[in-house]
Amino acid sequence: MNLPRLACTLAAVLVPAGCSAPVPCDGPLCLSIADVSRVQVGVAPDALTIVDVDGDGARDLVGASGPAGTVTVLWGGDAGFAGSATTWSIDQEVAGIAVVDLDDDGRLDLATALPRADAVAVVRGRGGRVRRAGP
Repeated sequence: MNLPRLACTLAAVLVPAGCSAPVPCDGPLCLSIADVSRVQVGVAPDALTIVDVDGDGARDLVGASGPAGTVTVLWGGDAGFAGSATTWSIDQEVAGIAVVDLDDDGRLDLATALPRADAVAVVRGRGGRVRRAGP
């Protein structure tokens, strides 16, 4: 398989470097601008992941907004990501996002790096959509 051609095909509505023009596409890997939805996840997020944070069976969109110093969960539901969002202020720049059960309590926690403090901030899961920011 020709990887540059595959990259051009996956980005059919864009013209990435090395592609002279959008590649006509009619296969299952094709995307079109009509397939793109816009949802807001915090302020200028620079790290995203999709995971069922609250255990309700719907995927949630989790973002970290670096300079804003926030972690946001856009709660998913039957209508996709059209539900409510919850944002936690970490009070300093954040970098990256990890969603994992850090304390083995069976609930997912949200962790983000604090590059200026050489530390990690954790938003601990308390069951469902309840979370608590803490050390």
